Amino acid sequence: MSSREDHLSLIQELDQWLEHIEYESIKDDIPDSEDAVEVDLSSIYVSNVPVHLQKQFTIICRAFSELKETRIRLVFRAIPMTMQARPNIWQLLIGKREYLIFINNKKEKNGIVLEDIPFNGQVGVISHEMCHILDYHNKSIWQIIKTGIMYLIPKKKEGYEKSTDYLAVKKGFGLQLHAWSNYVLDDSSIAPGYRKVKERFYLAPDFIKSLL
Repeated sequence: MSSREDHLSLIQELDQWLEHIEYESIKDDIPDSEDAVEVDLSSIYVSNVPVHLQKQFTIICRAFSELKETRIRLVFRAIPMTMQARPNIWQLLIGKREYLIFINNKKEKNGIVLEDIPFNGQVGVISHEMCHILDYHNKSIWQIIKTGIMYLIPKKKEGYEKSTDYLAVKKGFGLQLHAWSNYVLDDSSIAPGYRKVKERFYLAPDFIKSLL
């Protein structure tokens, strides 16, 4: 199979992963620099946002109108990755929805924390996590549990994470996601194990660039 056929086949596979998600594509309205942002906190529906991340979340919240009534809370703690989004399990069990975005605040955990990433890369990785929340938002509790089980299977995890990257591109964050991916793989002195995870389970910078 040619590289072009491989490329088209992967796109078709990623589109299938996103069939259950209702989303609006915003391709031309994403600022590509920090200077282009006017902070409007009234548009932010995420709690516990520190001052140094307000511009980033302002950009992203503007693009995720599907989640306007959704409760999202940032939690800063030591985790073995840069960020991780997931439902608040206790709220989910009582029929309510709140989503948590865990943000690593200990560099020794994986050699990279959000503050060390260039602005566009920060927007890229945050948009990826917001796409996870959009996915959860479109699922029932049992579908969310099924996703958690599926995530334990490497091949399924790969499809899930790559489709989440793909959704971020469809939402208009391709340039920023490319900046994030390129930073991790080429410009960062992070732990080799973390880089291997990025290479295996997420879209490559060249593929992201081909989608722009």
